[in-house]
Amino acid sequence: MRGFSLIEVMAALAILSIALVAVMQLFSSSLSTARRNEDVTVLMLQARALLEEACSPGPAPMDMEGILDLEGGLEAVRDVEALGAEDGGPELYEISVTVVRPGGGKLRLTCTRAYHEGSE
Repeated sequence: MRGFSLIEVMAALAILSIALVAVMQLFSSSLSTARRNEDVTVLMLQARALLEEACSPGPAPMDMEGILDLEGGLEAVRDVEALGAEDGGPELYEISVTVVRPGGGKLRLTCTRAYHEGSE
């Protein structure tokens, strides 16, 4: 007799289907990880852009405080806290930006900025 018996063919198909299920789960897991990484990257880019805008020279930091609606349904909250001045030096401010994604997830970045009155 040449060829494979029915039992051998069924065993080979069972092994093949187990391997295919494992590979499909791996692809599914990789896809969800990539999607989650994309969400974090978007949050990071938005937060860095808003923080850089607030921490660069320009208007008084207190004028930067507030809630912003961003594209993609994101919301950003910019908080400014006065830290005081040392020995007649510039006023120091701690500026934090929190970007919130609809459905959960948020990212918070913080910087410290010195501000001289009249340096706009």
